[in-house]
Amino acid sequence: MPKPEDILHIDSLENMALVLHTGNSEKHQYGTEDYFNEATFLSEEVLNLILSKKPLFIIVDSHGIAEKGAKHISYDKKCEANGCHVIENVDLTSVKDKKSIQIKISINVSHPSTGKPCELYCM
Repeated sequence: MPKPEDILHIDSLENMALVLHTGNSEKHQYGTEDYFNEATFLSEEVLNLILSKKPLFIIVDSHGIAEKGAKHISYDKKCEANGCHVIENVDLTSVKDKKSIQIKISINVSHPSTGKPCELYCM
């Protein structure tokens, strides 16, 4: 996961998404204990730095950007309060080492859950 120095050099993420490629979905099958035990969490300092860059989305190929439970919920709420939404459990195998990609995000906003199902497409 990024450290503060990895984020500081970024001027702006306005109208963009930050993609965090952890490799978790490549190492562990989704839904397994190993998948959910992989520590792919942001420090609060790094999350604040990311949010200061104004991204629309944080996309991660793992189960979240914070430990499950209260911290996970508080990070999601902090992101939402800053106009950013977290998209988790994304298969990034086709992205490889690309530094920049264009994506299309289709969100099922009518779904009754707080976590909305979505589909991402590389353009």
